[in-house]
Amino acid sequence: MSIKDFPLFSNKSVITLHDEWFYCGAEHYALDICSYKRVVEGYNKSNQNVQGIDLNRLVWRRKLKYYPLLTGVIFTVPSTWMKSRAEESYLLRNKDIRVVPNPIDTQIFINDTTAFSVDGIEPNDFVITFGAIDGGGSAIKGFDLLIDAIQLFASNLDSLRNIKIITFGGKNKNSGKLFGINTIELGHISSERELANIYSLSSVTIVPSRAESFGQVAAESLSCETPVIAFNHSGLTDIVKHKENGYLAEPFKPTSLAAGISWFYSLTDEVKIQLGISGRKHVIESFSEDVIGEKFISIYKELGYKSD
Repeated sequence: MSIKDFPLFSNKSVITLHDEWFYCGAEHYALDICSYKRVVEGYNKSNQNVQGIDLNRLVWRRKLKYYPLLTGVIFTVPSTWMKSRAEESYLLRNKDIRVVPNPIDTQIFINDTTAFSVDGIEPNDFVITFGAIDGGGSAIKGFDLLIDAIQLFASNLDSLRNIKIITFGGKNKNSGKLFGINTIELGHISSERELANIYSLSSVTIVPSRAESFGQVAAESLSCETPVIAFNHSGLTDIVKHKENGYLAEPFKPTSLAAGISWFYSLTDEVKIQLGISGRKHVIESFSEDVIGEKFISIYKELGYKSD
């Protein structure tokens, strides 16, 4: 759709934001201080952070022209982090913004490794898992930070024999070593059931993203009773509860991320299991399809729609 067509949604409509594009310029996330300053103040020549044609300002000014016509709209965002960002933005600060997280199918994302295995993974291995579209190709997913953290983690261990790394989302399947740790790339996973099996097989899932509007991988992993280590930032803070169902490291320090991996690695099996149970309970109570469905039904009823 063209930006000029957005006012067609006016009057009793719901618009869901999955990233920050709607209140940015042409970017999908405002990752640094200068970029976010423009989101709050407006994209002006005085705060321009690019040389040459300021495409972000051109797109932002087009949004500024048409957004006042967006009346009677409720905006939903998947996390409290995005709500605060949207409410502070120049474009949406006077709009009605609600938090409605992404739904998780807790019947599919359940702890189950029945008849499932990955070549090279043994029952007693400590398995670190990372997954993202295009694997480590996107800087926003923080794979570079994870690599640094893995190096620090590995350097403090006497033996790496029972430690394995699984990654998924890359273009090709392959295997190799990372700082002496056997690694397995599973490639693109299209089946949610297989994805749930991978989480269930894992000891811990690492989500080292620089920004997440929600944190789908983290929520799916917790639903499978696999704890999550992430940075204490963005939408992940709604999902990962520090030392309750995972670990929140200091943004964006590999040393802190490595400390989180070491902390989890040193826990007893009983504590690890309890973290997993707490994680699934949190997902069921906060992100299950029934819970999220009720939130949307409530919003549409508020707008005057009737439910059957």
